[in-house]
Amino acid sequence: MSVISSEIRDRILTAAEALYEASGREQLPTVNAVRQEARCSMNDASAVMREWRQQLLRQVKEPPASIPESVQAVHERALAETWKVAQELASEALEAARQAHAQEREQMEQMRQELAEAFEEQARELERLQAERDALHQASEQAGMERDQVQAELGQLKQHVAEQARDLEHVTADRDRVRGDLEKAREQLAELKGVMTATMQDLEEVREERDQARRSLQEAQENGTRLLTEQDQLRKALDEATAAREQAQREGREAHEAGTEARAERDQLRKALDEATAAREQAQRESREAREGLAEMRGRVEAAEESRAELRSVVDWLQGRG
Repeated sequence: MSVISSEIRDRILTAAEALYEASGREQLPTVNAVRQEARCSMNDASAVMREWRQQLLRQVKEPPASIPESVQAVHERALAETWKVAQELASEALEAARQAHAQEREQMEQMRQELAEAFEEQARELERLQAERDALHQASEQAGMERDQVQAELGQLKQHVAEQARDLEHVTADRDRVRGDLEKAREQLAELKGVMTATMQDLEEVREERDQARRSLQEAQENGTRLLTEQDQLRKALDEATAAREQAQREGREAHEAGTEARAERDQLRKALDEATAAREQAQRESREAREGLAEMRGRVEAAEESRAELRSVVDWLQGRG
């Protein structure tokens, strides 16, 4: 792949930003529109536009990679509240990744459609150039026929001049007698020379037109070759875009599988939390029952001590009477 010069890259980026701003930053410009605005090749416009759109996608706010301060502040609280905050952050990160993936897939699909439309337009331009090349070829053939005709007329003119020269040689022996005829012949020769000069000038113009037609034909052939090269580059860029879309789909499936595993771990933690809560409530009930049993036992001990005191009083009274 050829290296894109900084001057062409700046033109493409400037055109993309201008078209994006003109749409109110609501609709991304097409590759063909940017190519026409920047006056560059389709291959350069496609490569730079792909980088520009990826830069826009990277501007989407990414989810936090570390534990926020809010989670650290409540780290010593109950396990359920900590897990809830962490789960919300994980859900936000997963949703942001899904949205970014969906947006990137939509951009890739849009770029594929734009490349297909641009390829069709390039094909139409190639057909038009080929038609113009055929017309130039026909014009060149017509110019060749006209040149042959002029050359034939020039040969006839030369033959006529030769005949006049022979006639002039015949009348030289009797110069005095045919002086008038000689003067007339000279005048005719001068006219013929003028005609020949004009004919030579016309022939030179025809040659220049023929050379111009040949140059135009060569330029058309070079343009056709360049368009075929750009067509191959467009096909290669389309294949790369298709491969990138398949990679994005694989990453989306991996993200979905990771979300499934996270939900399974969340369910396991919830189950463990429910079991811990039930155990705590059971311990609290047993503690209450133990406290109630201890209070009852204390009441019985106090009643026994009171009975023993009364019994001792009776024994002492009986001993005093005895």
